[in-house]
Formats: sequence, C-alpha cells, structure tokens
Amino acid sequence: QLRSLREEFSENSVIATDAKNLNAFPQNVFVAGVKLVIEFMVNSQDRDLLAEVDQLAGENEIKPTILRNSIRTLFMIFRGSITQQLSVEHFTTDLQTIGIEEQKTQYLVKMYTKYAPVVANSIVDQTVTVNELVDMQWKFGVTASNTEMQQVGNTFLQVKFEIDKSGKRENVFTELSLRQFYSFLAEMEKANAALDELI
Repeated sequence: QLRSLREEFSENSVIATDAKNLNAFPQNVFVAGVKLVIEFMVNSQDRDLLAEVDQLAGENEIKPTILRNSIRTLFMIFRGSITQQLSVEHFTTDLQTIGIEEQKTQYLVKMYTKYAPVVANSIVDQTVTVNELVDMQWKFGVTASNTEMQQVGNTFLQVKFEIDKSGKRENVFTELSLRQFYSFLAEMEKANAALDELI
C-alpha cells in the first residue's frame, strides 16, 4: 500500500519548517535547487551535492544550513514520490498538504511530470546490480550454547554464495535461521518460475 507524503510528513515539524523556507526562497533560487536535486538523482556519480548547494547559498547570501535542509526535503519529496509511483494528482495534493505555496507547487509538478520516468530508471540502475551466481553452498548447524537459553538448540544455516562481479569471483557468507532459509528458497523458486515463463 502506498504511503503519501502527508502520511510521512504530517507530524514532522522539521519538514514543515523546510517547506516554509522553500516558500521564502526567491524563485530563481528555488528553481536552481530543484534542478540540482533532479540532476543528482539522474546521475550522482562524481557529484558533490552538498558543495553545489553551499555554492548556491553563497551566491545568493543564504545561510548554507537552511538551504541544505530545504534541498534535503526536496530530495525526499521527489525520491519518495517517484519510488512509490504517485500520480500527478496525488503528488500535487501532498505538496499542498505539507504547505508548499501554489507557484512553487506548479513548478514542482511540472518537473515531476517531466523527469519522473528518467529518475525512476536512474534509481533502478543505481540500486540494482546484477551479478552472476556461480555457486551456492550451505551447511546446517545447531546452537549448542548461548547467553540466552531460548536460543540453545535452534537450527541455523551457514550459506556461501560465489558470485561473478564483472569477471572477478567473490565469496559472500551469511547465516540464516531455518525459517529465513525456507523463505529465501521460496523466493528463489518464484524467481525461477518467472524466468521460465519469459523463456
């Protein structure tokens, strides 16, 4: 179930303060700040967002901490709305609810409509890394002693994943409870079934 910005921020006094500051900024500073946020979300490599924000603050004689906090809120608004795939109408209502004034709301909606698909693709590219699973090994174990008595006798699994990262083999180790392992196994079977349907 999607959570709206008003659900996330309605009781957050910091967000309310940032919204007031965003309203108080001259339109040129507001527009520049929005562009910084979008450019950073599209391509964060080799970008120092804080340094760019501080430069914008210096050029416009704004206290850096105030602009930083406001930019952070803009980032949260855009990223949260895009990852939750909010409609334009929902996005607009949420901006109004947290107190963004009409002119700035219109500009944010315009930029959201234009860049949401691009940013969404970029978020996927930045957060999903596909590595080939070469091998997986596991062994069962039983907790023989523990500071908490209820843990004694619990079954667990030690799992070793061998993955290929761009031609370089790497071992990743993890420990799962029996319940976590069966949950993981079920998800793997679902993924395998989905792949079979595509082939």
